[in-house]
Amino acid sequence: MSASRLQKLLKLLESNNESTRKAASKQICDIAKAHPSQLVSITRKVHALLYHSNWETRVAAAATVGGLADAFPHQSVQDLAAACSTPANASQQALYQVDVPLASFDLDKVLRKGQPLLASGGQEYDTAGDSSLPLSERVAKQRQMLRERLGLGKGMEGKAFDDIINTDELVNEDDLAAALTAPTPKAQASAARAARAANRQRSATPEKQQASELLRSESMSARERNKLKRKHKALQRQDSMKTDAQARAAGIKACAHEDSPNSPKLGKAGGSITPQSAAAAAAGTVLSDEQAAEQDEAEWQAIECGSWPFQRLADQLCNDILSPVWIVRHGAAAGLRELLREQAAAAAVEAPLLDSTSGWASPGGVGLRRLGVVLPDTLEQASAANAAWLEDVIEHLLCVLALDRFADYVSDQVVVPVRETAAQALGAALQPTSLSTLQRVLELLSSMHKHQEWSVRHGAFTGIKYLLASRPEVSGVLLPAALPVLLSGLTDKDDSVQAAAAEALAPMAPLLLAPEYEQVVDKLRDILWKLLSSMEEELSVVTSSSLSLLAALYSPPAHFTADVALSSQLPVLWPFLLHNMSSVRMAAAISIERLATAGSDPAYAAALGPEAPGPGAWLQPVAGPCLRLMLQCLMTERDARVQQGLLRAWSSLLEQVEAADLAAGLTVHDLRAMLNMIATPCGHALDTSQLVIPYQGRLVPWGSDVAEEAGFSARWAHALPQDNGVDKVLVCGPVQHIEQAAMSSQDISACAAHIKTASLDTALHSPIAVVHT
Repeated sequence: MSASRLQKLLKLLESNNESTRKAASKQICDIAKAHPSQLVSITRKVHALLYHSNWETRVAAAATVGGLADAFPHQSVQDLAAACSTPANASQQALYQVDVPLASFDLDKVLRKGQPLLASGGQEYDTAGDSSLPLSERVAKQRQMLRERLGLGKGMEGKAFDDIINTDELVNEDDLAAALTAPTPKAQASAARAARAANRQRSATPEKQQASELLRSESMSARERNKLKRKHKALQRQDSMKTDAQARAAGIKACAHEDSPNSPKLGKAGGSITPQSAAAAAAGTVLSDEQAAEQDEAEWQAIECGSWPFQRLADQLCNDILSPVWIVRHGAAAGLRELLREQAAAAAVEAPLLDSTSGWASPGGVGLRRLGVVLPDTLEQASAANAAWLEDVIEHLLCVLALDRFADYVSDQVVVPVRETAAQALGAALQPTSLSTLQRVLELLSSMHKHQEWSVRHGAFTGIKYLLASRPEVSGVLLPAALPVLLSGLTDKDDSVQAAAAEALAPMAPLLLAPEYEQVVDKLRDILWKLLSSMEEELSVVTSSSLSLLAALYSPPAHFTADVALSSQLPVLWPFLLHNMSSVRMAAAISIERLATAGSDPAYAAALGPEAPGPGAWLQPVAGPCLRLMLQCLMTERDARVQQGLLRAWSSLLEQVEAADLAAGLTVHDLRAMLNMIATPCGHALDTSQLVIPYQGRLVPWGSDVAEEAGFSARWAHALPQDNGVDKVLVCGPVQHIEQAAMSSQDISACAAHIKTASLDTALHSPIAVVHT
């Protein structure tokens, strides 16, 4: 294997091009398959990229881990059970023992005493001065660091930074002299961290601990005692891992006390340690090549004896998942997610091999290695080790969901990369587990939904979402216990928590439509209608998810009574047809389509007898305004996918409503405005006097005083130069040729034909005038 080629491919994982990263990831897996003896070395190098400061590089490294896990499969407990003809001994002691059994795991204790996981551990703010420098030079250095942190180190418009801001007011000699009165830099850093932690607490609480310390506080067996068959090698690896941890800690301390800006371990902020440098230390870059080679050789010998090929990687990721640096947590969670997605059932399994060079172990080979004789004791030990290791990972991931506080905001929605990725890894870890384990995890997650911190509640519902999605075959058993918690999440005071609860419920909608959940579904619909009606005039992260859940609850085979009460709710969806986000507009169109196509409950209609109104009679009060608004949205929509959704909703409304009801619901003004828009050539300006916007359940003219007071504004379509010099106009359809438009002239003609099929001439006496011809 060419080492230079591997290094180049690893470097390409840092590329800005997605196709390049995917191709490099695939070729790295191909190299590993051609040289299986280098699997441990390749895995270690890819592992380091999981903690890269660039998001795309971490994702590409995690995808590479998943590709390696797919290319190097390992025997699962089910494979061993199939090869063992004798029943296993239930009293056999497990090779691997978890620190704290899941049954006795106290998540409330973690929340009370665990230290919150923020963006970093605060090392980048702990600076230590060089006592060999004069005080004035140290003050100058602090000022330079301040400039760089503020992004103003190079000045502004040719001016010096001190000409803009007087740094003497920010950092002076008194500040630095007061800092130097502390006994030691280590004590100063500890005091600063303690002060910041005290400010975050609203009331006196016990001293916070690291989550990893809480997991080891029960005096249980160490997690490294998982290989009794090779006790000597296991103890060597355990000592080596301890040495690595001490070396990483020493590296972080060295970074924290290093002053030289030329040091390779420093970040961009002068002498402070950045999340990137802490991530590099956590990735194990402080190991020498000789030490790494020795560890790789010992690990490969264990793999040849039947050990899980990714045991060391998985153990390290499990430890790093609780790192104070969010980049490390995210990379570790992404790596665990991809690894467990492929090999959760094979984790920590010792397989007795017949031939260590069979299957993928031979260069260019594929498939599992051949098994030898599987004894009952071996099967029982493997089953217990797999269950215990998965319990350990689950506990670590639960700690992340409970303690992680890192969040960012993009557009109008919150982004929580660590919690989201950890919840996905939790779902992957739960795939081979028993029903009792799933119920216990659901119980632990449910205990978090009433916590005062919104991030804890958000983590609870995110975990429940992936728990239910990971095991659809048993979701019906878990749903009754999860429903009360999810219902309370929809009424949470934080919209991000509401969105997480709605996203967890949406995949469960087919199960909720069963007759035994009829009352629950009615309650859910009422909650969603109230939630949507309260956010008509504001942007909220829960908008799209609540609309999707509402559409799912009205999808066939849903049973509901379509009456006047439901028709009064339909205008609640109108403002979302003009929302700035295309996903919200699409969800609103789907909701209207589902409401129109589902109709009324057949049993209810049959009970009313033949004299009862038709299935579309409930649409009569809102048919005219709804059709007018949807046609207007069709003409101005730029997203082809949303256009198709609006067209389906338009067609469904016309198919359900009777001709007489449509004639009664349409007014002359509505019909004149619709035909006016239909007659406008594609790409030409619409007559703005015919445009409307929804306001408090009715349509008001666009640009009116009522609309302006309500804060509504038109969603501009494409900027199209006009003869009159107007640059921004509302245009009819996309600017491209009509053949490329999602709504063609045939579609428009079909819409007009649908309107003409109704006997409108008998109901309307005034002539219809088309404004634009």
